[in-house]
Amino acid sequence: MMKNRVCLVAMFLSTLFFSCQQDKNRILDENIVLDNQVWREDQMLEFEVSVDNDSLTYDLALNIRNGLDYMYRNVFFLYSIEDENGHLMFAGQKEFMLFDKLGKPLGSNDSFLGISYGDLYYSSSSFKTYKFPKPGKYKIKVVQNMRNKPVLEGVMAVGVKVSY
Repeated sequence: MMKNRVCLVAMFLSTLFFSCQQDKNRILDENIVLDNQVWREDQMLEFEVSVDNDSLTYDLALNIRNGLDYMYRNVFFLYSIEDENGHLMFAGQKEFMLFDKLGKPLGSNDSFLGISYGDLYYSSSSFKTYKFPKPGKYKIKVVQNMRNKPVLEGVMAVGVKVSY
């Protein structure tokens, strides 16, 4: 229980620290902390992004914070992009590798202010380059899509980053 609190505090502080140093080309970098470190297959995560410039091509990336107790090498996920009226603009499926074939985490485990994350890893992987058709607000929706795995344990947070 204490370990979970330390992880959540470290995650909050790192999010605060990194959001303050956000690069100028990033228009969204939002993470959702999951209850009980579980990502359920029926748990649709929604992220809203405001696009001002439709002449740019944007990079969409998935962020995952997981522990060493995550049981799989990867995660498959479905994603969609909707306009402000709820019209589907694009949908797809991607695989995100979290561990190499020897079980070594592919994400970072940097310390923050001398506090180690222990077995907590952060990974970010681009999943789509996309040119929004016009300025406006868009929703990016993400859901885990691991076959026959209704619950993924060991996932602390999931997020989306959009930059140009």
